[in-house]
Amino acid sequence: MINTFGEFIGILVSPIDFVVKSLSYEALIGLTMLVTAVIVTYGIFEYRRLLKEYQETYHKKH
Repeated sequence: MINTFGEFIGILVSPIDFVVKSLSYEALIGLTMLVTAVIVTYGIFEYRRLLKEYQETYHKKH
């Protein structure tokens, strides 16, 4: 039986922990860089979409 929140989180993280420990140091660096690149790319596209939407709305009102 799970008694604390920490034990619950430990059970959730254990599969991730297993995968991370099985990878090499170089693979972890590459994976970290890949995840960062995906997040940054998504952020740039989302920013450009919101900026375009804002500009269209602004020009219609004024």
